Amino acid sequence: MNKNLIRLGSVCTCLSLAFSLAGCGASSSSSSSSQAASGSSSAVEDHSDVYSAYLNDDGTLKGVDSATLVTLPQYKGISVPAEEYTITDDELNTQINSILDQYATYDQITDRAIADGDVVNIDYVGTVDGEEFSGGNTNGRGTLVTAGSDAYIDDFLTQIIGHTPGETFDVNVTFPDPYENNPDLAGKAAVFHTTINYIQGDKHVPELTDEFVSQTSALADYGTAQGMKDTIRTSMEDNKADNYVLQKVLDECQFSEFPADLVDQSMAQFESQASAYGLDMETARSMMGYESEDAQREAMTASAQEQLKTVVMLEAIAKAEGLTVDEDALTNYFSTNVGTSDYSAYQTYYGRGYLCQAVLLDSAMDLVTSSAVRA
Repeated sequence: MNKNLIRLGSVCTCLSLAFSLAGCGASSSSSSSSQAASGSSSAVEDHSDVYSAYLNDDGTLKGVDSATLVTLPQYKGISVPAEEYTITDDELNTQINSILDQYATYDQITDRAIADGDVVNIDYVGTVDGEEFSGGNTNGRGTLVTAGSDAYIDDFLTQIIGHTPGETFDVNVTFPDPYENNPDLAGKAAVFHTTINYIQGDKHVPELTDEFVSQTSALADYGTAQGMKDTIRTSMEDNKADNYVLQKVLDECQFSEFPADLVDQSMAQFESQASAYGLDMETARSMMGYESEDAQREAMTASAQEQLKTVVMLEAIAKAEGLTVDEDALTNYFSTNVGTSDYSAYQTYYGRGYLCQAVLLDSAMDLVTSSAVRA
C-alpha cells in the first residue's frame, strides 16, 4: 500500500485533491494547503473543521463503536498465492514508461503561425475596465493551451490562431452570465494582453539508461537502470500483495448496518471542502460528476459505506491489537513518509484527529500485511 497522509482521512476521500487539481482559483486555500505540505506553519489556515469534524482526537470515528459494527475474520497470516502478486514484464514496463514520460521534453516551434489544434504556451494579463482581476494573470510562468478549444471563456483560444510565437496582442472576450467561478465578473468585457511563447512540437521520451538514472536526482538512489527496474518491481509486488490481503480480510468481514447519519456527515464534509476551495455546491457537484443533489446523495450513500467499511475494519483491528497513536508515532510517521518530524503545520490545517487517523489506520494495515505469507 502506498504511504499517503490523506489515504483514508475522511469519508469524502480525495475531494480536496480533486478540487485542487481542477484549478479552481481558490488561491488562499490552495496556498495554505501547499504550506502545510511543505511543513511550513506560517500563515497556514485552520481547516480542522472540515477534515477532523467527525473524528476524535485519537483518530477514531466519533459516535462509532467499530467493534459493534464489524465482526472480524482471521486477519493475521493470510496466505497470498503467487499469481496474486506476480508482476509481469508488461506491467513493469508500463510503470517504467509512465515514469520516463514524466521526464519527456518537447520541441519548441517558433517559426510558424498557430494552427487550430496546436498546443501552445502562452502568457497573459487580464483586465476589466483597465483593472487586473484575481486569477487572470499567468505571472510570466506560461501555461499550455489548445488553440481553437473551448477550455477558456468565449472564443479566447480561437483568437490566438494565426499569431506567431513572439507576438504580443490583445484578446477581447466577454465573461458568461452567470459566471459561477467569479460572479463579480459575470457578463463583463475583458481584455487579455497575451504573449505567444512557443508552439509545442514533437515529444521526446528519454531512454532508460544507467546514465539517465544516475543524472536524474529523483532516480539517482536506484543506482542503475537495472536497479531501478528491480526496485520498482519489488514495490509493485508488495503493493499488489498488500491490496490482496486487505481486500480478502474486508470481504470476509461481517458488518452491521451503518448509522444513517454517516451519509449526512459525508454530505456535510463535501460542502465544507467545497467551501474551503471557494466553490459553490453546483460547481462542486459538477466537478465530481454528480448531476443533482439527489444523485450525489444516492452515490454517496453507497460510496461512503464502502469507504467506511475499510475504515471501520482497520479501526476495529487497531482496537483489538491495542494500537494507539502517541507523539512518537506521529513524529515517526511524518519523518518516514513526509520527510519532516515537525507536523505542526499539518495539524493546524487538517486537525489532530485527521493525522491520528492516518497513523492509526496505517499501523493497522502494516500489522495485517506484514504478517501475510506469500506462496
